[in-house]
Amino acid sequence: MAEHIAEQWAACPAIVAKFALTTGQESDMEMARGMIARNLPRNNIRMQQRRSETAVVLSQ
Repeated sequence: MAEHIAEQWAACPAIVAKFALTTGQESDMEMARGMIARNLPRNNIRMQQRRSETAVVLSQ
């Protein structure tokens, strides 16, 4: 379940980017750019950590 939540959270910047492209407003585009730039590397690390934690729990 934790991995699913992490994947959903990681998708949030893409959803905001799609919204920004739909509206075409520069303020929405800026928000989407900021979310993508800020969250992408961090989300990849979180997903790797969650997988490791899940593997430890399952092996016990």
